[in-house]
Amino acid sequence: MLRNVTTSFVLAVLSFALVGCDAPDNDPDGDSQFRDYAFAADNDIEVHAGTVVEPECLAWEFADQDTYVGPETAGVLLWNVTGLGDEIFDINGQLLCTMTSVGPDHVELRQGATGAVLASQWHNHAFFGDVSSIPESVRWDYADYTFVGTQLAEGPAYGEKIATVTEFIEYAQTKRKMAVAALVMGLCGSAGLPPPPTGS
Repeated sequence: MLRNVTTSFVLAVLSFALVGCDAPDNDPDGDSQFRDYAFAADNDIEVHAGTVVEPECLAWEFADQDTYVGPETAGVLLWNVTGLGDEIFDINGQLLCTMTSVGPDHVELRQGATGAVLASQWHNHAFFGDVSSIPESVRWDYADYTFVGTQLAEGPAYGEKIATVTEFIEYAQTKRKMAVAALVMGLCGSAGLPPPPTGS
């Protein structure tokens, strides 16, 4: 009997203690947790050459509206992207490229404000040039790059993984994916993806 009373008391105290440690559930359906996960790559990210996230593999860092070659702390500013993510400027404020939405999950990257289409981002697939003439049913087959989870594959999703992002870039907004692809492709003033250090 005493044992049952003691057990009940301990369970009651533990229950009270656990309730005191838990934050209230202000999001019972879990939507905000999914949003945080899904759009984390739209915030500050690092892009690494190869398949590992290591300081020596860091190619670019997105910090607020700025994009740096290497780490932000090194101070090698490459781009400033407007708050809407539409325009890419160089360090002197000259407009390099413009991103335009032309359909659901379809963005075109143009030289300057109205120049030629340099690249296209369609869903998770990046292409050199304009892809609007390729039927959507087979378009993914022609991808130059594909975002898969935190990585960028050469060609379709099963291609060789050539770059790794510190967040799930696959779930980022289309313009963010286009910006990362433009860096890798060597567009808008980018020198392109550097080769990863040996062993990465």
